[in-house]
Amino acid sequence: MNKKNLTLIILFLIVVVGAFFRLYRINDFATFLGDQGRDAIIVKRIAMLEHFPAIGASMSLTAKNGSSVFLGPFYYYLLSPFQALSFNNPLGLAVGTALINSISIIFVFLIARVFVKPSAALLAATLTALSFSNISLSRFAWNPNILPFFSLVTLYFFIDSITKKRIWSFILFGAFCGMALQLHYIYLTFAPAYGAVILLLIAVKKLSWKQALKFGYSLAAFILVSSPLILFDLRHQFINSKAIISVLTSNTEVLGVSHHVGLFESLFLAYQTFLNFVFKVQIEYMIVEMLFVAIPALLFYIAYKKRSLPLFIITAIFTLSFCIISFYHGEKYIHYFTPFYYLFYIMVAAIFGFLTDHYRRIGMIVMVVFIGLYGYLNISHVDFLISHGDMQIARSEKVARSIASHLHTTNYSLTALPNQYSDSTYRYFLEVWGKRPSEKDMQVRTDELIVICEETCQPIGNGQWDIAYFAPAKIIESWKFERFTIYRLSH
Repeated sequence: MNKKNLTLIILFLIVVVGAFFRLYRINDFATFLGDQGRDAIIVKRIAMLEHFPAIGASMSLTAKNGSSVFLGPFYYYLLSPFQALSFNNPLGLAVGTALINSISIIFVFLIARVFVKPSAALLAATLTALSFSNISLSRFAWNPNILPFFSLVTLYFFIDSITKKRIWSFILFGAFCGMALQLHYIYLTFAPAYGAVILLLIAVKKLSWKQALKFGYSLAAFILVSSPLILFDLRHQFINSKAIISVLTSNTEVLGVSHHVGLFESLFLAYQTFLNFVFKVQIEYMIVEMLFVAIPALLFYIAYKKRSLPLFIITAIFTLSFCIISFYHGEKYIHYFTPFYYLFYIMVAAIFGFLTDHYRRIGMIVMVVFIGLYGYLNISHVDFLISHGDMQIARSEKVARSIASHLHTTNYSLTALPNQYSDSTYRYFLEVWGKRPSEKDMQVRTDELIVICEETCQPIGNGQWDIAYFAPAKIIESWKFERFTIYRLSH
């Protein structure tokens, strides 16, 4: 068997293992809460050709005046075919996310081949397949969960634009950049890094100004892909742009230097958090400091020795972007690092590739031990192999069926306590069954109000907006369903 066929067989096995960890018992464990219910409703309406939104999900950060910051709608349109193919089962969105991230293992290998030899590219694919962070993010539908793939492909076309200077590469770089940014605004951290690398390459004469001007094609493609959100902003007096500017300028947690933590300490703490997500083990702060300096330094040295401009670019982009994200001083969650995971796996693979090139036997032993430890630390955190799932989709469907069986009018509204937006999971099924309640946050008087109490509550007299606007005067009926108490109210 020749090396090429052996490589393909190993890659196939890696993808199968990665897909297994992303899809096994996904129905039992898929998160289906307020955000997922809201997204499922919107994607279902796209799939059924009922409504085509110009904006995407709102972010948790809000402007000083209370305005929401909205993403673009790309995520909704991307997953709508999965919704249609699942016959409006909301699990289709989770499966679509898992499939995209499973296929991305192949792309990690293919793109890693630009930087390293096949054996090292297989290592990058293995790290991706066994990553607990990527596995956990792949098992439910949420816009940042597919950002690792789009971040990687965007960087690939950026490198291809510089090294091969093909017009289509410039166009695709801009297009994928627009897609990535619509998945989460955390990708804004890459914009200054791209700009800095372009200027640096011009300064060292690796890129001419004439060639750099071709990034105008990228800008045009970016605007085209982002046009729904841009047009929405134009029609609404730049409400989204103003909200983004307000968040960046008025919220010191979003951007700035902390008064409590030094600049370098903030950077190393962010890197420590990132490495903890990657390796699923607490790494000592002093080791983190050394790794942040040593890994880029070693990669720059390898890029210099191999005359590898692509490796230089990926290292520079990763390092600069990571420095920028460290200016965010709020808590850094697992999805905040989604643009970085795949790039880091390729960088690690490049180091091992260089090691095995110069010290083959020792390098192979170290790499095998590293894969074993990495796999153990990550897979040992996988809980869905033996534990019981929350069955959130099935539970929401059962609650919705209970509500449907007690409806006595089609003119009704629906809300939940204590979180008024957690009702979207029940709204989804009711809408699919043709029992659609009035739209959320609409000032429309309905005949009845259904309140799902997910904790002990008293709906009459409650100050929540949905209830206060309806102004219920009496309880028509109430009933228990599992741990919920459901009320049917009238004026």
